[in-house]
Amino acid sequence: MKSFFRILFVVLAICLVAIGARFAADNAQPVSLAWGNWVSPEAPLFAWLILCILGSFLAVWLVFSLTLIRQRARIRRLETRLNRSVTPSGSSSE
Repeated sequence: MKSFFRILFVVLAICLVAIGARFAADNAQPVSLAWGNWVSPEAPLFAWLILCILGSFLAVWLVFSLTLIRQRARIRRLETRLNRSVTPSGSSSE
């Protein structure tokens, strides 16, 4: 079953690369982005799109990583609190 999923993954990866290559070939015209007074240097449209997609993935990964780090720290604090409140005999210290 693992080999089936590996083959499926490879086939999907090849398809995505082929679609990406076709997309890049169709969108090779140079464009310049403007935002307010700022104007970017000219680059192919597909390069700007790939840059935006990769930037979005990076931003989402960063947000989720920070959230995960905070959750792990909170779990450690709660486990420490729990371990302090329980005596070695297993009964509560209250």
